[in-house]
Amino acid sequence: MKIQTATNKAACEGKKEEINEGYVSNPDYDLGIQEFEQTLHIVKIKERQYFEKWYGFTTYILFFFTFSIMGWIWEVGLHVVQTGDFVKRGVLYGPWLPIYGTGGVLVLLLLRKAFRNPIFTFFLTMVISSVMEYFTSWVLEMNTGVRWWDYSGYFMNINGRICLQGAVVFGIGGCLIVYIFAPGLEMLYKKINSNIKFTICVVLITLIVADQMYSINYPNMGEGVTASKKIETQIKHK
Repeated sequence: MKIQTATNKAACEGKKEEINEGYVSNPDYDLGIQEFEQTLHIVKIKERQYFEKWYGFTTYILFFFTFSIMGWIWEVGLHVVQTGDFVKRGVLYGPWLPIYGTGGVLVLLLLRKAFRNPIFTFFLTMVISSVMEYFTSWVLEMNTGVRWWDYSGYFMNINGRICLQGAVVFGIGGCLIVYIFAPGLEMLYKKINSNIKFTICVVLITLIVADQMYSINYPNMGEGVTASKKIETQIKHK
């Protein structure tokens, strides 16, 4: 209690023992300063860990599948609202869109140093997402001759593959992932037994790999799924 009283007194009154032109070191006062500086150091470390932390390997895998499923639900739900029809969106047949999972994980991995600035994070997420979406659209069309989406009628689009509206939506989604979903999901994942969590990851990876291999030859296409029917037309002519 003596140290506590002396520390509080020194902190509140700001007094030091003065001799001649300098100050005499007060052990109680110095101890209080050290404790205060240590507290600040701990706070800074916790803040840095929150914004710039690395998640566990299995956590990133679960992030990928969670974001992929959330993306699938988003696009299916949006299509239902716009047209009233339920369709399985995406190239694959499972309830997931890997472009959302990949984008979410890349944002968490590549933009860690930018997380202290939400505005900067937002714009960088827009860039990463747009590059991914453009590249994915191009690869799919080169491999299959079909476009799964076309933004030709949208404001500020580039070759119909990406547009400003989509980039803004992805930017908002990226910020939600960084500041809300990822921290919250990690707390949820920590409640799962490590062996069970590992088993879940193996099962999910096996399923999506099988889905991917099947979809290479028989991609999910049709009305409400693809933006063109070039492959179907070619098959009919043959």
